Amino acid sequence: MSRKPAYPTQPCADCPAIISMYPGRKGDRCRSCSARRMASSPEHREAVSRSTKRRWLDPEASHKLRAGIRVANQRPERREQLRQAGLKAGPDRARYVNTPAGSPARILANKRMVDTKLRWCPREYRPLYSYLRKVKEIPAPEAKAIVLAQVAADQREHQRTGRLPQTDRLGVSA
Repeated sequence: MSRKPAYPTQPCADCPAIISMYPGRKGDRCRSCSARRMASSPEHREAVSRSTKRRWLDPEASHKLRAGIRVANQRPERREQLRQAGLKAGPDRARYVNTPAGSPARILANKRMVDTKLRWCPREYRPLYSYLRKVKEIPAPEAKAIVLAQVAADQREHQRTGRLPQTDRLGVSA
């Protein structure tokens, strides 16, 4: 009966775990320390993000991924896990979920959501952003660039003349 050869061992570079230094081993860290180090690397996270986005853009691959997620979500233990997550988030969302559209609670929730998502956009320019997105159907990054360019142009105009052009567009008299 043959035995595996014993490889030399050494402690992990980051923790006291003992790792075997077999031929072909690339690093001097244990698996968890290696994973922690890679997860904290911006270059590695960017590479993983690009790879994931590329995979989801492939129609065949994304169909397989979605099918797998649907199957996994049907398992009783996963359904319970989702239920528990919903219960944990529930106290914050429960008051908005079953309220009718147009109710004060839903209006407030929508206002807060918009304030959070469009915090980069001054309030007086939000109608312009909304028009570009909904009517002109311009992608969000392009619409954002257009709005920010308009903000800069209006600031230059204000410095030059002392007038606020955005108030003219809103029909507010100074």
